[in-house]
Amino acid sequence: MSTNITERIKTFDDALAALPAEHPMVRNWTAMRGLEDKFSPNLAAYAKLCIIAAALNEDWELHWGSDQVYYYPWFYIYSKAEVETMMQDRKDKLVLLGGAANRGSYCGLGCVHSTNAWSAADAYIGSRLAFRSSELARYCAEQFIEIWAQYLS
Repeated sequence: MSTNITERIKTFDDALAALPAEHPMVRNWTAMRGLEDKFSPNLAAYAKLCIIAAALNEDWELHWGSDQVYYYPWFYIYSKAEVETMMQDRKDKLVLLGGAANRGSYCGLGCVHSTNAWSAADAYIGSRLAFRSSELARYCAEQFIEIWAQYLS
């Protein structure tokens, strides 16, 4: 068995299987099963992303209020039509940014700001979708992009 978490967690089912049945996010998901049609699609996607984040973070725990640094996938969202009409050289420059958030309870949702160029992404509201490293945040965003799209729509 591989010890690299990104090699073990490739699908939502992998993430679900990696957590114990008594994990709070797994219990929430189990309670929702069969009732998905009663919830908005973005709520189900959020529940899935919470499970994926917990599995990818392994035993790491968020310590709200500490000076620990957290990471959150950051997206600039284009419509399908915008991407289809975008010049190829611009498409080639599309990048996925990871926004760093720190100081505990100020982690999660945020805004992008810039002085002279695209330079930083800040996050100031708590989220269960924080990651222990920028690499994990980036991996989660790229590997689970369809779930993120459902969550953000």
